Amino acid sequence: MNDKSCVIIPYYKSGNLILDVLDKVPSEIDYVFIVNDCSPVPLPDINFGKYSFSIFIIEHDKNRGVGGAMKSGFKKALEYEEIKFFFKVDSDDQMDLSYIPRMKKSLSGFDFVKGNRLYDFEIIKRMPLVRRFGNLGLSFITKFCTGYWDVQDPTNGFFGINRKTLKKLKLDNLHDSYFFETSLLGELFLSDARIKSIKMPPIYKNEKSNMNVLLIPFEFVPKLFKILMKRISYKYFLFDLNIGSIYLSGSLTFFLFGLIFGIHHYQKNLALGITTPPGTVIIFALSILVSFNLFLSWLDFDTKNFPKKR
Repeated sequence: MNDKSCVIIPYYKSGNLILDVLDKVPSEIDYVFIVNDCSPVPLPDINFGKYSFSIFIIEHDKNRGVGGAMKSGFKKALEYEEIKFFFKVDSDDQMDLSYIPRMKKSLSGFDFVKGNRLYDFEIIKRMPLVRRFGNLGLSFITKFCTGYWDVQDPTNGFFGINRKTLKKLKLDNLHDSYFFETSLLGELFLSDARIKSIKMPPIYKNEKSNMNVLLIPFEFVPKLFKILMKRISYKYFLFDLNIGSIYLSGSLTFFLFGLIFGIHHYQKNLALGITTPPGTVIIFALSILVSFNLFLSWLDFDTKNFPKKR
């Protein structure tokens, strides 16, 4: 079997930690692509002859972010036809590379595999407090927007993908920033890719994250909303019409009717100086209630209709 595997490592200010990462690359890996994303901390000297795998260095003349680095790595790795499996590993030594063989095996039944750090309460307690609540909250919102309800840790950056699935993706649609992993899930859903989560403990060191936590809501929420709208329009109206389409259309129709009806009669009666009749209030409340119930029906349908194992 001539199917080879590679690891892509975006490098930015990790220093000698990347040498620890290289030392832990398993024997199943044939190529390692390191993308130096114009890091202010120089890439340390690498003893190329020390390793059994081939190492390629890709240099960026300006910083493009983790997503931009990964896209450069993907494009370069795709030039090698014998590479069938691609794994993304960070350069800060926070990922247990011993899980790569298991991830590779899972790619025989799935199109994409990623790590899951949120499977045990004791492990979650060891996470830094800000990261803990940020991951849990962002994970739920990401599930809702991307449609992958069974992916427990969607923001995890440790993942593997097979060649067929990677070639389907429009790499230019993926974001260059830290939103890269989330935008990748959005594109995977549109290609009907099957995803498997693999439980693995997180590794935290004393390094400082390059991500500004305070800016995450402002950057992620608008982009997540865009992914949600794209997913709904493609999967429920453009590519297919199903019972979920009816639930969602009905929910929106009743909500808009109730809202417009209620505001119109409230303003009208306020101008006349009279109390809004109970019947009018009931029509408004009933419309909103029906809308909410139809939305819950759509949500139930949506959680059961994500891409599953072949």
